[in-house]
Amino acid sequence: MRKLFFISRDKELAMIQKLAYEIDRTEIHPDHTCLLMVSPDYSAIAAQILAHELTKDRDMLHIEAVHVPFPDEDDRSFLERFRREFSTYGKEFKNFVLVEAGIIRGYNWQMIVDVMRQQGVMPGNITTVAVFENVHSIYKSTYVGEYYDNETHDLTYWWERPNKHWDNY
Repeated sequence: MRKLFFISRDKELAMIQKLAYEIDRTEIHPDHTCLLMVSPDYSAIAAQILAHELTKDRDMLHIEAVHVPFPDEDDRSFLERFRREFSTYGKEFKNFVLVEAGIIRGYNWQMIVDVMRQQGVMPGNITTVAVFENVHSIYKSTYVGEYYDNETHDLTYWWERPNKHWDNY
């Protein structure tokens, strides 16, 4: 059994604040940037704080929720939903900041970025932000609060409760 990598409320907020200071704001302006709250059931706190932290000229970033599958769910319906929704609001913005509380495998990041590129978003216009990221993730985020090793540790936030989607993972 893996050891618990427990994220307390204080540690979560400290990592989000660290990221807010580290993010390069040169291309991030609310006039042309959308923040994608990936996996809102896990990432809402980080997305909300970062959207406010990246406020410029008294304007905060627009937020869109991107739902992703749990490891035990088929990703096709989620992917189709994202394609459809992004084709609508994606045209309104030049730059995108993707925020996720915890990147475990990286497949969701890769899936989302692939769709965005297929719809004409240039790689330089996508910034990925992970509060915590597994060192074995297939996708490497632009900004990471802290790395952990999912082979030896189970990432768990202070607000999480066990749920059926992670039973066999």
